[in-house]
Amino acid sequence: MAVPYKLPTSTFFTVNTLGLALALWGLKTELNNPLPPQLQEAGHYQFLTDLALIVTVLSIVSNYLIMIPEIGEDFFTVQLTAILNATALVFESLISSIYWTLRAIDPTLLFPDNEEERIILSTALDLTIHLFPVLFLSSEFFLNRSTRFPLKYQTVIAAISFFLIVYWVILESVVKDPYPYPYEFLNVDPITRAFVFVFIASLGFTYYLAFEFFHSVIETAPADGKKKDE
Repeated sequence: MAVPYKLPTSTFFTVNTLGLALALWGLKTELNNPLPPQLQEAGHYQFLTDLALIVTVLSIVSNYLIMIPEIGEDFFTVQLTAILNATALVFESLISSIYWTLRAIDPTLLFPDNEEERIILSTALDLTIHLFPVLFLSSEFFLNRSTRFPLKYQTVIAAISFFLIVYWVILESVVKDPYPYPYEFLNVDPITRAFVFVFIASLGFTYYLAFEFFHSVIETAPADGKKKDE
C-alpha cells in the first residue's frame, strides 16, 4: 500500500511539527482560559471545539506513523491515520462553518445576551481554535494527500456518530441544572436538542462527501489538462 502523501518526508515532518505546535498551543491556552461563572462547573470539555481540537492533535500525531518505514504502509496504520484525519477534518469544518456563520448572523445563538456571561477569547486564540485547524487539515487533504481516505462510508458514519455520542454523554454528565449548555442553540428542549445533533451528524457526512468529490476534481484536473494539450 503506497504512502498517500506527496511531500518529501522531511517536508511532511516539518509541516506536521509546525501544525502540531500551533494546535497544542491553542489547546493549552484554551484549557487555561477562564470561563464565565455559569460554565465553570462543567469545565472546558463541555465544548465541542476543545474535544475536536484534541482529535486534531491526535490526527497530526498519527501522521508521524506514516513516516516510519516499518509501519507506514501497514493496513492498520493507514486506516488509523485515515479515520483520525477524516474525523478531525469533518468536525473542524463543522465547528468553523457553524461558529463563524452564527457569529456573523446572530451571535446570541452562540453566546448569552449578557456580555458578562460570555467567554473572552483573544483574536489569536479565537483564530487558532476556530479557523487554523480546518485550514491546516483541508490543505493537508486537498494539496498533499494523493488519494482520498481509504474508508467505507459505513466507517465514516460510525466515526461521526461515535464522536457525537461521546460528546452528548459528556454534556449530559457535566452540565447540571441550573447551569446552561455551553452553546445557546443547545439550550432547548431535549427533543429539539436531539434533532440538532442529528442535523450536525448529517451535515458532517455531507461535508465528507463534498471533500471526496472536490479531492477527485483536484487530482484529475492536471491529467485532463495534459490530455487536452496532447
